[in-house]
Amino acid sequence: MPNELRTKTVQTLQEFTDLIESIRGDSPLWYRGCGKSSYPLLPTLYRHPVIHEIADLIGMETAILSHFKQRSVPYLTRNLPNDWEFLFLMQHFGVPTRLLDWTENPFIALYFAITSAPSSFGSEGTEFLEDAALWMINPVSWNRHVLQYLSFAGGVLSVDDAQLSGYTPGGEGLMNKEAVALFGIHNSPRIVAQRGVFTIFWAEHDSYGECLCRG
Repeated sequence: MPNELRTKTVQTLQEFTDLIESIRGDSPLWYRGCGKSSYPLLPTLYRHPVIHEIADLIGMETAILSHFKQRSVPYLTRNLPNDWEFLFLMQHFGVPTRLLDWTENPFIALYFAITSAPSSFGSEGTEFLEDAALWMINPVSWNRHVLQYLSFAGGVLSVDDAQLSGYTPGGEGLMNKEAVALFGIHNSPRIVAQRGVFTIFWAEHDSYGECLCRG
């Protein structure tokens, strides 16, 4: 894994497309668009303005999950068999979780980066006030790096994998300090439409990934 983030600047859609084509290889790449390049790669739960201790944040998530289960019953169209199902549904409705959204489609990420970027409308049209960013991560390489102490040689995780047991609310299985990449449960149309995939955090706040392009 690189010790420093590498950045590429693009100004046009053609430059962006050419860059994506030059980077793509046999391994899958995931993308996340941010309206500001200064935004850290942190899930909503870890952006709390006052609470920063991991134990307190996890306790908060447990309380939020319990409350969500109690209040969501009248609105559920089917039974949700486990906490993972609830966690992804919470993410869909904007409830703070340890999940961070990514997409397998670079142009979906680009759309979110541009449409969420601060801008103003002047005499020459829309003017962006600062750089947006599109982040890229190789989820297979990332997971193998994070889980190398287990001699992990797999790829993207699924919720039934043992390596994720410690990441569930109240989980008592294998825990890691760093985030891992996983496929989400397709329990909302938004996840399907946006080709949504996720990373889930545990004990580290540090940002990660490779800044693919800015501007």
